[in-house]
Amino acid sequence: MNNTGIHHISSLVGNIHQAYHFYHHILCLKITLKTVNQDDSSMYHLFFGDAEGRFGTEFTIFDMPTLARQREGANRLERTVFLVKDLTALEFWQKRLTEFEVVNEGIQAFGSGHILNFQDEDGQLLGLTYHESIGEMLPVEIKDIPAAAAIVGIAGIKMRVREEKALIELLEDRFGFVEENRFEYQGQEVISLVFDNEFQHRVQVMVDKESKISVIGVGGIHHVAFGVLDESDLEEMVVHLNLQNRPHSGIINRDFMHSLYFRAPNGANFIMGLLTKQSNLADNYILLHPSALDYAFPMENSRAEILFTLGQNDQLVDQVALENLVDDWQASAFPKANLARFEKGHFLSQDELTYVRNWYQEKINEKT
Repeated sequence: MNNTGIHHISSLVGNIHQAYHFYHHILCLKITLKTVNQDDSSMYHLFFGDAEGRFGTEFTIFDMPTLARQREGANRLERTVFLVKDLTALEFWQKRLTEFEVVNEGIQAFGSGHILNFQDEDGQLLGLTYHESIGEMLPVEIKDIPAAAAIVGIAGIKMRVREEKALIELLEDRFGFVEENRFEYQGQEVISLVFDNEFQHRVQVMVDKESKISVIGVGGIHHVAFGVLDESDLEEMVVHLNLQNRPHSGIINRDFMHSLYFRAPNGANFIMGLLTKQSNLADNYILLHPSALDYAFPMENSRAEILFTLGQNDQLVDQVALENLVDDWQASAFPKANLARFEKGHFLSQDELTYVRNWYQEKINEKT
């Protein structure tokens, strides 16, 4: 595929006016597009970027005033890191953030460079850093911010995960990132991968096997988008996902870009978190080899029928924990939850696909 690095990062905010003030008037990011969520026209969607709104510099926010705050933990996109020119620019921002009473951790050593971690009013985890060997930058001209100190784009994103192997393989094999080094930060190993473009985009992965699984909400990152050159690259990715039996959205025309949505490893996490909040959202659910099992189960009785599946040789799923979860959910709110076991590992076998298809068709037939 013809990859271009990080395309944009999108986050969830609780008050669009407060967030606009923070990102535009304190961070001095240029607003490049004001639109609405195409799936919900009542929800504002704001884009920020460099002077020309180039892909690779864009950070976007969705207005979600009724959504609960995110639950921190593992298996999440944890921190958006913005790019500045050098250490002197970091020193400027430490002073400015402190003057505006923005919560920050001060400049810290991070790998071979430095980072300035801070938060917005929703508790969104953010950072500022610099990279060696970046290309031409197009800073926004604002009187309060010297051009040499301006935020010029996206530096990268930090991810916190339970299992790193499948994620790193995806980043390297499909998106063109290369592992550059591993280092310790705040007592944890950081695996840093770099994409060789004008921004030197980084994805930094931290393995966390102890924390609970996160639940998306206000103050969290909704998604990270990776760029490709044209639609043929998206079509190539569709073929790859189909061969892997990985769910995806298909190619969607967003007017200003074409998009393909899919989940990284542990893709069942979102729907499991949703079930614990809204147990009667649908009549039937299928959860294939779910690996995020640290959820409180709902208390209200639900009509929903749930099919869990498990590969007997799946090394990515705690089989005892999954069996216990199914038992707990049967006893609490989902009496029609069932677990089906198959001989293979984490990848779906044809026998499993046939079983799931027949199970779903049976549920459809019962309604007609």
